Amino acid sequence: MRDGLDQLLRSWYVYVFQVPRAPEYLLSRLARALISSDASASSHFGPTLPDDAAHGVNLYRANMRRHPRLPGGATTTIPVQLVVALRDRYVRPQLTANLHRFASDLTRVEIDAGHWVPWSHPNEVARFIGCFADAHVT
Repeated sequence: MRDGLDQLLRSWYVYVFQVPRAPEYLLSRLARALISSDASASSHFGPTLPDDAAHGVNLYRANMRRHPRLPGGATTTIPVQLVVALRDRYVRPQLTANLHRFASDLTRVEIDAGHWVPWSHPNEVARFIGCFADAHVT
């Protein structure tokens, strides 16, 4: 129960993203400020970051919608790799502990990183993906 409440508090932004139009506007402005003030961010993200940030809100909205329950739950048998960021302040590693119930062929890899792993550790993420893909060539 305590872990669930802790995760709910850490996920405050998911609920803010449900407000119409405001998150898109704010994220777009923040992204513009980031790429105009930080040369490394500008070269890493590129000019589409403001639009990408605004459109990304829709992923959070879609994930919050009620979906019809599937008999037996939503599961998959295809290979799935889960990259767990051990220092993620928003998605705690404990939240991913039981995901094997939904993916019978689950590979879990951990990385000492925060929330934006592909940005902070792109080489490691690429290596994880490459190794996973190589292991599942049919």
